[in-house]
Amino acid sequence: ARVVEALAAAEPAAIALTILFPEPDRLAPQAIIRSLPAPDPALAAGLARLPSGDALLAQSFASVPVVLGLATGQAVTGPVLPLATDAGPAAWLEAHVEPLANLPLLAAASTGTGVVTLGTAYDRMVRQLPGAVRIAGEVVPALALEMARIGRGGPPLRLVEGSFGLE
Repeated sequence: ARVVEALAAAEPAAIALTILFPEPDRLAPQAIIRSLPAPDPALAAGLARLPSGDALLAQSFASVPVVLGLATGQAVTGPVLPLATDAGPAAWLEAHVEPLANLPLLAAASTGTGVVTLGTAYDRMVRQLPGAVRIAGEVVPALALEMARIGRGGPPLRLVEGSFGLE
């Protein structure tokens, strides 16, 4: 939260966080209370009044547009090519079943989300990064594209089929 606030002071167009936040802060005051075998009531009450690190991080997102990274699991079938020209641009995108989602509190406080997944080249070499992927049927942009959209304050980007693939 302090890093986000310090960066926000420089007035960037947006901040991207490639750190994934799928689990609650294990050092949150409430987690500490639960970990103690027999906490002192006064100590437990004092800790219960403190905000969690996740809540503080979410609050820091109010000071500047923040784009969170989103990871995916293995691709369902590798690159999916369209079966017909009317299948639409999404048919060209690598398909994934589900994401490794960020905490709902942080996702709700963020301005956008972008995929940080590398893609699944057949020979396991990274030669290109996907501009977007499909996750459970939804098109999700790459982090860099979402940063560009948020930074310029524009509407969602559109994928269209061109002569050489997706544009």
